[in-house]
Amino acid sequence: MKKRALVLMAACAVLFAAGQVFAAPLPNDWVGTWVLTYSGNVTDNVTFTDVCVKPDCPQGNYWEYIAHGKKSDNTTVQIRKIQFGPTQNFYYELDDAAIVVCGQNCPSATIPDSDYVSICNSFTVSAVTAPITLVSGKKNGSPDNCSDDNCTLQKIIPAKVSKLLAFVQPIMPFIIIGSGDPAFVRGDKAAFDSDAIKPLIQLRIGKKIIIAIAFVNPFALAAGDVEVSVNKCLGTITVK
Repeated sequence: MKKRALVLMAACAVLFAAGQVFAAPLPNDWVGTWVLTYSGNVTDNVTFTDVCVKPDCPQGNYWEYIAHGKKSDNTTVQIRKIQFGPTQNFYYELDDAAIVVCGQNCPSATIPDSDYVSICNSFTVSAVTAPITLVSGKKNGSPDNCSDDNCTLQKIIPAKVSKLLAFVQPIMPFIIIGSGDPAFVRGDKAAFDSDAIKPLIQLRIGKKIIIAIAFVNPFALAAGDVEVSVNKCLGTITVK
């Protein structure tokens, strides 16, 4: 019975994380200036100025939405979500008229919803068609701690733990969310720099999420920050 309860808590935690962090991009999320990275570590500032939503887009209901933009050299770019591929977005360097002509054969980059991180307004590309070389993108104004350079854990839920809560609920689920670069792999586990927080069960969900069911000892908790690490990726939670 106890094991079932822990698994249920973990499942609820996963659903919560998916809804809060890895939500599919909304049409207006694309509006603004992005730093897009292309192969060879080439970057460019790309500004998306407007978005149409079906049925007001070219070809009516064929597209869920289309975000129109320009690269710094004035090249037309677009992000499109097709009605028949509701979990994928496609990046094009063509205008509306050209896309109507080449259709499914247009060069593009595929941006899966699962590789879009809403809290950071960032994405990674899963596939490209030459000559497109897009690798990833991050919207200007996104939180600094979303940078992958120092391998910072993007989010830990809950971010705060209180002694009072630990008395009432000593068994707690923690959701540790990484950037996916480096990816979490088999055997990776979260470590808490506190003897008061001891993981009992850990589950890796894909390459970005670890669920840790931990025993939190309220008598041993000390106020302050507790470092959480997965390999070299670091984050913190606060004890109140």
